[in-house]
Amino acid sequence: LAQMIDIKQSRENQKLQLLNKMELLRVGLYPNQKNEIGYYGVFDYSIKMADGEYCNQLLVVKTKERGELDHVTWES
Repeated sequence: LAQMIDIKQSRENQKLQLLNKMELLRVGLYPNQKNEIGYYGVFDYSIKMADGEYCNQLLVVKTKERGELDHVTWES
């Protein structure tokens, strides 16, 4: 992680640098399953590492039918 952001910056700037590295990898829409799984849309974000591969950790944003935030999870 220290190779990807400037760790000499303030914590707030480090967070912003990391957030700016996030890339959307997948969008899943589940209009027919929202009642079974509890959400409508899933957006998977990750960070491309120095070797060009994506990190195996995902920030997953799940939304309700009209795009309102349902919850955010961290998955691997």
